[in-house]
Amino acid sequence: MSATPEKAPVLVVHPSTKALKLWYFGAVVLAAGVLTYMQRSEGSAALLLLPALIAVWAGLRHIGTRFRTLSLTSGRLRYETGVVSKSTRTLEITKVQDVRVDQTVGQRLMGTGDISIETAGESSRMTMSNIDQPHAVAGLILDAARNP
Repeated sequence: MSATPEKAPVLVVHPSTKALKLWYFGAVVLAAGVLTYMQRSEGSAALLLLPALIAVWAGLRHIGTRFRTLSLTSGRLRYETGVVSKSTRTLEITKVQDVRVDQTVGQRLMGTGDISIETAGESSRMTMSNIDQPHAVAGLILDAARNP
């Protein structure tokens, strides 16, 4: 049984880290504020626990974004998720019927959005949240579906 070699991806998309960068920035600003407060009064070092927890939470989320991938090769669309255990869903690009982009106000401000891919078949919708330039990605997927 021989496996056919997979072609190089035309498009590889990961969730955006723009919102997480805001959380990192907030943790740094909060830590600076706590340190300033501690210098002016006898505040406890335990106050630094909150910015540290925020930074750790953002870091874990950041790592998780690297383990969610949407890739488009010639003829196939693959969505992989998982850090320890992995789940992969592969679709024939010719079965893509619709690509939808949803954006909240915050996502519009950051240039990110959620993309939903509608296919023919039983499990008909696949969604990836918070990707950069969602309209451009949707256009590339639809173009590939029309011209396989």
